[in-house]
Amino acid sequence: GKRDESGVLQPNGKFGDIRVEGKGLISSWRPSAESTDEVLFSMVGGLTLPTGKDSSFQGDKTVTGRIRGVVEYRTTDLRAGAMFGVLLRDPSTLFQAKVGQQMMYAVATEYSLHKQVSLLAELFGRHGFNSYLDTSPTEIDVAMRVYVTSMFAITAGGGAGVVKGIGAPRFRGFAGVQWSPDFRDRDADGVPDIDDRCPEVPEDRDGFKDG
Repeated sequence: GKRDESGVLQPNGKFGDIRVEGKGLISSWRPSAESTDEVLFSMVGGLTLPTGKDSSFQGDKTVTGRIRGVVEYRTTDLRAGAMFGVLLRDPSTLFQAKVGQQMMYAVATEYSLHKQVSLLAELFGRHGFNSYLDTSPTEIDVAMRVYVTSMFAITAGGGAGVVKGIGAPRFRGFAGVQWSPDFRDRDADGVPDIDDRCPEVPEDRDGFKDG
């Protein structure tokens, strides 16, 4: 931020680059049909558009692309996952560091306090293909997520840089909305799996949910 006439540092919020991503499930595995444990393997691809101001370090000068592999573990009240991928961008020089292609990594977990409320934590970062420490930032964030419906959620939290590379903040606050459409219905009973307490056993429509 900037300092006012009295020398007090004032907050200075800015918009960064717009990011668009898509996620596709490759495969999933369960120990048994009755088990609530599940392991999923997915691929995520995306890009960013240069809508942020690069001179204020709020974004890139050009479009960037990214692709990531994700493994996720789910059980009744807990979700945990890990990600590894690559960020493709036009090289640029910031101060003395040349920032170009980078590896991306993350580990994260979500614990449900209630059916509609959960806590999240994530450690993530990037590693540049050079000797500059500034190109390898690492950050840790914590947040709370409230599910308004089974497919729509609101998230708010904050975090800070662990390794003070370019892009790792002293402190970061954030808020967002999430829409995760999932209309799969494995037991073909007309109730989507995401809302079905017995996704492998059809509901018999007797006015009482079997699950």
